[in-house]
Amino acid sequence: MNKKVVVITGSSWWLGRALTEDFLQKWYYVIAGVRDQKGSEREAHENYEVISLDVTSAKDRSKLISRIKEIGRLDVLINNAAISGWWDFWKRDMNIDRNVYEINLFWPLELVRICHDLLESSKWSVVNISSIAGVVPTPFLASYGASKIALESQTVALYLENPHTKIRYLNLKLWPLTEGLCANKMSKWEYRYKEWVRTHMEKIKHLHGYPVEKVAESIFSFLDSEKKFSTKTLGTWAKTIVFLARFLPQPWYQICIGKWYKKISF
Repeated sequence: MNKKVVVITGSSWWLGRALTEDFLQKWYYVIAGVRDQKGSEREAHENYEVISLDVTSAKDRSKLISRIKEIGRLDVLINNAAISGWWDFWKRDMNIDRNVYEINLFWPLELVRICHDLLESSKWSVVNISSIAGVVPTPFLASYGASKIALESQTVALYLENPHTKIRYLNLKLWPLTEGLCANKMSKWEYRYKEWVRTHMEKIKHLHGYPVEKVAESIFSFLDSEKKFSTKTLGTWAKTIVFLARFLPQPWYQICIGKWYKKISF
């Protein structure tokens, strides 16, 4: 295939769908991994194909790998598929946590490893979608945040282990974006959180939110550069939170975060 190929996991909703459109505009051949076919509905395009991809399914994962092998090239892999939840640690089943780590951490690493073996010495890029919840301890999102910071740490380590490899790595720390929340299989607690976000969306959008379309710009900026590794925190609000976490005395920071979370407690 002469066109550049991008695989985007988690393309059913929200950020994944937006990235699909942006890469099509750049004349990439897009393989969109989706769990929900309804979320992938769009006009037919010669450079676009949908592949059913529930990352917890060994059968679906095998299909994706077979398709990449059949095409014979991969230029960009975007690990966007992830799950989170607004869960009380003391009330939830630990299998929920195991599932979070499986989808957010182990599957993206497995995909990177398999693609590396398939593509051998080819030059390609890995983009991992992370979250400031991985940098800032976040009540009710502990497993999600821990899985994201673990993925980011693993990615840094992969680069440091072999800095002369042709694989390039980009970590993007996000939250919040100005629109969309994953609507797949949400618990009652997640729905209540979603309702709170909708109530405050205009404030987030004008003061703190990061436009979805800007995420693609950050990715293309990295792809067009000569950098082999980069970590970016996107959005004024996200950068502010990360800055405070690093430089405020811990008790002060905990008080600030505690007061904010009391406002959204249920």
